[in-house]
Amino acid sequence: MLTNMVQEMNEAFKLTQTSLKFEMHEKLNDYYVKIIDDTTKEVIREI
Repeated sequence: MLTNMVQEMNEAFKLTQTSLKFEMHEKLNDYYVKIIDDTTKEVIREI
């Protein structure tokens, strides 16, 4: 279910040429999200 939601969000973000990447923060033991510019592969924001 979560995988489907991420795929849907990535499809929506294609229009803005950005994508989301979910990662586990080892020290906090919690997930965070990176918003990445698809063209430059630059991290725009981490949430």
